[in-house]
Amino acid sequence: MNTTCPVSLDPEIRRQAKPWAILGLASFPVFFLFALALFVAQAYGVVDAYTMFRCVFVAAAGRRVVSHLAVRKVQIISGETPEPWTRTLVVASLIVLFAIVLGTNWSSA
Repeated sequence: MNTTCPVSLDPEIRRQAKPWAILGLASFPVFFLFALALFVAQAYGVVDAYTMFRCVFVAAAGRRVVSHLAVRKVQIISGETPEPWTRTLVVASLIVLFAIVLGTNWSSA
């Protein structure tokens, strides 16, 4: 994914692209804090490990989709050809599938 897409020096294009760039950059710290909160909650016994893993991996898939959406919108605003959704959706689907497999308590099934 091209995360270093150049934005035109035109002030109007920069103004339109700025919120999307901020969203793309903020998606990782928000995901990281959510995952950290889940690890702490699991350490204190608030959630079980299987639920924690499911939530963290589904959040990772969501972060991937949000980040791609932000990069795509900046590319559209700046007049570039946007990247297709194919790879992002495949990766997000594999992450969710991995979350389901990893987050299933097979010993009690």
